[in-house]
Amino acid sequence: MRWPFWLCQAGERGWTLRGLVRRPWGGRGYAGAELPLWRWQESPVDDAIAAFVRRGRRPELRGDDAVHLLHFAARSALRALRERDRQHLTDAFGALSLINVDDLDHLVDDLDYRDAATRGYLAVCVAKELGVSAPEAFDEMARANPDIAATLVGDDEDGGVYLANLPNLSGERVVWTPTGPALVGDLSDDEDPFRPDHDLVGLALRLAEALRRQGYHVDVDIMGSRPYVPSQAAPEYAAAAAGVTGWISVEGAGHHAARTARGGDRPDGGVLP
Repeated sequence: MRWPFWLCQAGERGWTLRGLVRRPWGGRGYAGAELPLWRWQESPVDDAIAAFVRRGRRPELRGDDAVHLLHFAARSALRALRERDRQHLTDAFGALSLINVDDLDHLVDDLDYRDAATRGYLAVCVAKELGVSAPEAFDEMARANPDIAATLVGDDEDGGVYLANLPNLSGERVVWTPTGPALVGDLSDDEDPFRPDHDLVGLALRLAEALRRQGYHVDVDIMGSRPYVPSQAAPEYAAAAAGVTGWISVEGAGHHAARTARGGDRPDGGVLP
């Protein structure tokens, strides 16, 4: 039996009641500073979900349980990369094995197979980074969850199979920080590449850290090289935008916008040209 508990979030202004929830791993879900992957934050939720995943029981997921499992998979893959420890990667594959892809869009709005696919792709890429061959990494994903593995491949013109470039479907990019590897959103692609002449990632992370210290919840995304140009923009703005080689979005939500792994409405943030 899973006992209910009150999920509270600690902040600079005290504890905020988040509601009555039940989790199959017997603890709370991710919230607040545990959500961004551009800055590593230790979390007791990792240990609770890892212990649950290692038991190998397929749970009945309710509400946004799947969101927290997918976030655990991403955090575990990133942790494996940071610590060069295959056990965390095994945990990532284990969490993905508990996901029923067909049920995702019924559990939470705006959640579907692509969310699982990007986490599976991340785990496969980290496995390759840790010395596992590409076929072996894919086979490990297939053993964990064949449905997720099936979304990672396509047929080329000669009938062969290739690994789809899923990070371009709202995936992540590994960036290196003074405290180790981190992840930022990557919305660039071959048609809109990110080739800045300066260290925009470093600048964006410094800005994000400054905003975080002021109490904001911050997201960082690589957007490519074609910034949005409003139709009413001055001609000189449009001309300047044509010469941009890379731009990054830094969005910050204020104190009033409590964050959970499910996300939520966020005001538009600043944009680094």
